Amino acid sequence: MNTLTKCEFIEGFSKICIEDKVHDDFVTYNDLGIPLAIAVVAEIADLKGNGKEIIDETFALMCELLEVDPNVEYADFDDFMAGSNYEEGTED
Repeated sequence: MNTLTKCEFIEGFSKICIEDKVHDDFVTYNDLGIPLAIAVVAEIADLKGNGKEIIDETFALMCELLEVDPNVEYADFDDFMAGSNYEEGTED
């Protein structure tokens, strides 16, 4: 999966976390990765230096949290979430 797609998925999941007020530990730990992904999606930042590594780590942690295979090429964010263990409004 390319880095931009990872950023899009991180951005999508972060919106859910903020709206549902769940997975605060994930949001707190990824205090660099989430805003970086949002900035990349909004085209206000380019990844340089360790940026790609930060995105890769944030994506891997998100996949682990949601019990999603990070090696699958998902069609879109909805497809990604459909394969996850996420239940709206609940924290695992």
